[in-house]
Amino acid sequence: MTYFTGGLVKRLIPFFLIIILFINTVISADVSEGELARLRGAFMGRIITDNPGKEDEIRKCLALMVRDGNTGSRLIDRFGFFLYDSSRNNLELEKIRFLKDSGTAVFFIVMKDSSDGQMYSLYLEYGISGGSSITLRDTYFSMIYGERIKSVTKFFGGRD
Repeated sequence: MTYFTGGLVKRLIPFFLIIILFINTVISADVSEGELARLRGAFMGRIITDNPGKEDEIRKCLALMVRDGNTGSRLIDRFGFFLYDSSRNNLELEKIRFLKDSGTAVFFIVMKDSSDGQMYSLYLEYGISGGSSITLRDTYFSMIYGERIKSVTKFFGGRD
């Protein structure tokens, strides 16, 4: 029985790898690397402009990894994808406030709906651990995010 199970597992591993690669390709197909780089640059430019004198600590913070098990992604990449999703929903970045003290980084983001001019806010509070990773501690969403609070929290690194 163990021979059959081991052989079956060996035959199924390539199948599962192909499925995983296909899923990743479909997800990343929406945003090209060039578009993501542009969005990261737009976010970085805006946060530096809105928070003069904090460029070094902003860059260091946004380079930290948001861990998800054994994997993770840089915080700046998550903000780039957030801007992509926001633009698809007619939301434009208005202002970003960045606050940091020992062990905590806070982002307060104000967005404007280009279709009706309404303003929305997003508050993200991260804990910095060990100097290389960052963990979402707290969030606040204005009404537009109410229905998506769980998915947005998970996107920025929170747990279910």
